[in-house]
Amino acid sequence: MSEACCHWSYTAVRPRLFFFDARLAYPLALWLLHWSWPTFAAAAASCLALLILERFGLPPDCALLMLRRRLVGPLRPATDAAVFRRRCRYLPEED
Repeated sequence: MSEACCHWSYTAVRPRLFFFDARLAYPLALWLLHWSWPTFAAAAASCLALLILERFGLPPDCALLMLRRRLVGPLRPATDAAVFRRRCRYLPEED
């Protein structure tokens, strides 16, 4: 066996860039694609908001999922209720 410096269990650790989550770099990457002051302000504000939420114990991915849940609600557009209900019938249909 090889003597690696990192154990496989470190794969679940969130990536970090200095003191913040590395996934907060996505809004800054969007700013680099569309270089303007309003885009910079939106990217900086979103990074700051997600950084504050992370300091309170809510990671950015969970915060975005909670935001999606607040905006969309229980609607799941990828699932069709009729197909799901058709699969759940346990009794044979009567003719």
